[in-house]
Amino acid sequence: MRRMKALIPLLALLVLFAVTPVLAAPSVKEPFQATTLSGETIDPGTFWLAGLWTVHLRGLEVLAPMTGDIEGVLKLTENANMNTLVNQMNIQVKGVIYVGSDEAYLVSANAKMTSQGLTGTFVFQGVGSCKGIHITGTVSAEPNSPVASWTGTKLITKP
Repeated sequence: MRRMKALIPLLALLVLFAVTPVLAAPSVKEPFQATTLSGETIDPGTFWLAGLWTVHLRGLEVLAPMTGDIEGVLKLTENANMNTLVNQMNIQVKGVIYVGSDEAYLVSANAKMTSQGLTGTFVFQGVGSCKGIHITGTVSAEPNSPVASWTGTKLITKP
């Protein structure tokens, strides 16, 4: 009976270790920087006027080379609404970054273009061999510049 009492705490510890999840490797944060050049239009999409001052654009598809912390090709589908009275365009972007022939990141971005240039935010979510990598930050470009700068933080959670 004494031995049984002595084994109960040991059995409880074994059960506790068996049901406790294994701790994942710690995540790593590091700075991120990349640039894209004005790309090739694959599909001009459709656009229409609404009233005197608003232009809507849907489905513009673009391929743009990306260099920096990611070396690849950015394929984007853009939807935009432009107010020609105040010369401002709001842009929503979805897409994929290809590294080689493989999809590496899903892309989501929102930006505003004015006479002062382009400013916005983005999220790159790793897929495939980049699964576990999450990049967030800002995108910007000077007025009439063919170069956009993507800067932010890269969070790596994969083991």
